[in-house]
Amino acid sequence: MSTTSWSQTFADRQTLNILQTVISSLSIFGSLTIIITYFLFQDLQSTARKFLVYISIGDFFTVFPYLITAWVEHKNDSVNCKVQSFVTTTAVMWSFFWTSALAIYLYLVIVRKSQERAEKLMPYFHVINWGLPLALLGAALENGMLGSGESKDSGGWCWITLTLGRRKAIWWMLACGKFWEILSYFVDVVLCFIVSRKIKAEVAERHGLSSESTQAAIQGKRKLIWAPVLFVLLRIWGTIRFLLFCFLPHRSKNYLIEKILIVCHIIGDSSQGSVYFILFCLCTPKFRENVRKMLCSSQKKKSVRIERKGRPSSSKEEHKYLLQNPENIVFYT
Repeated sequence: MSTTSWSQTFADRQTLNILQTVISSLSIFGSLTIIITYFLFQDLQSTARKFLVYISIGDFFTVFPYLITAWVEHKNDSVNCKVQSFVTTTAVMWSFFWTSALAIYLYLVIVRKSQERAEKLMPYFHVINWGLPLALLGAALENGMLGSGESKDSGGWCWITLTLGRRKAIWWMLACGKFWEILSYFVDVVLCFIVSRKIKAEVAERHGLSSESTQAAIQGKRKLIWAPVLFVLLRIWGTIRFLLFCFLPHRSKNYLIEKILIVCHIIGDSSQGSVYFILFCLCTPKFRENVRKMLCSSQKKKSVRIERKGRPSSSKEEHKYLLQNPENIVFYT
């Protein structure tokens, strides 16, 4: 396929909507799976995984409105556009804040060896991470700044309106997302770098002496570091478009590059839930083991009902996959 025909294909808005629908659907499935299985599998209910649940809540409420607005026309001043902007922007900021909180938590627990101090920060995390985005978006809504940006600063969804002036819009874009996003990049990268070096040192010290439980904990810590790292890799495309919009508004646009950035923006902003599902569910042996036991238990229960006409199976056998992990490994993800 030639460059011209490739760019013309992606110029079709319907093609972008189909792409966004597929990516968003997978992300919604991944986010819901992380949330539901956290409550279903008690041996995965660690504090670290609780952060992933909070991030997944943000991802779900970010992507679900994207899925709706991909096929529903919205005008700049419409109520639907403002509601979608309020919900998705608030949820995106939840995800920013909780991802940074996870990096801070890992730093305190792994590097500073202060589990107690990290646990004491949880109430403050809840107040700031849920409350501050709601307050900022409430102010933006009150000032009439929520609406459509004509896809110049988003992947086609509503965010900050440009009708009240470009300069004013940029300030609100920073306050309602981009400042916190860029700040999260620095916090996540710096802290994860420090944590990764600490884990590497611990592995070198315990090489050949670690128990199976300790090895599992170290692997879990390594995997958790990928949450903030993947967050940066997925969100960076929207940041690049925002910086171009701010500093090079009159640049000579290369049509192909613009379309590539839009596609990467749509994929990155809409796929965090599915990426986390792959990393923390499909790539987690304990999760796969729990799912297998649950399915086997369900199948066995069904067989017993058919063969023995409803004779109840052992409660212990049915709910074996719900038993808590006796090792109580904090980072078993």
